[in-house]
Amino acid sequence: MVIMKLIFVVLFACALATQVDTIDYLSQTSLGQTCKKDSVFAVNNFQVSPWPVTPAVQMQISMAGTFDKESYIACIEVRTKFNGGKWVYKYFDVGQNFPYGAAYTFTAAISSGTAAGEYTEEVSLQKKQGDSVSCWTYTYHI
Repeated sequence: MVIMKLIFVVLFACALATQVDTIDYLSQTSLGQTCKKDSVFAVNNFQVSPWPVTPAVQMQISMAGTFDKESYIACIEVRTKFNGGKWVYKYFDVGQNFPYGAAYTFTAAISSGTAAGEYTEEVSLQKKQGDSVSCWTYTYHI
């Protein structure tokens, strides 16, 4: 009877460990959601590394997808909001035309926050400043 309980505990612990690894992997590969209806860039993979985010680290953002129509992308706009406050903006030049059906991965490197709280990030592809063709949002806590 003791051996049966021990086997059950070991199997339960293994199942739980596997579930945690799966949840971590899924949260990294399907992180966030769209924040623009009718995007011309259909995101199929969005990742932030390292994940989970820790204070004051360089984060690599990767947004992969396919263009649903020919588009010019002037820049990537990354805006950050801390605890529901004001947006802080960062821009990364692209300056490139993309044909219909083009698959592409956009990347940007930003620093994570340092203060404890909730951070909301929005990553958008801009035709020109203020005119986005795609937007993806995610949150993290420190």
